[in-house]
Amino acid sequence: MTNALKAQLQGKVVVLKASVHKAAYAALPYRLFRVEGGFGTSPDTSGRAVFGVYLCDGEKARIDGYDIERFATEEEVVEHSRLHEGEQ
Repeated sequence: MTNALKAQLQGKVVVLKASVHKAAYAALPYRLFRVEGGFGTSPDTSGRAVFGVYLCDGEKARIDGYDIERFATEEEVVEHSRLHEGEQ
């Protein structure tokens, strides 16, 4: 299986499904994930592994491609960046 969006994901910010997180982390800011690589990042492969980093805390993780809900909007990414500007 490819990723749930059937699209090229590498370098994109996606929103993960709320159902794959504990309830305390189901809010949007905790589900923003920057895709870095993996066989599940391309619509033309049969892999499902997607590697990347959570925007909220910089934690690197492996997720399954079918745990992706949608692409993040530019507004969501900008808002996240604005809220976390002074933290780096």
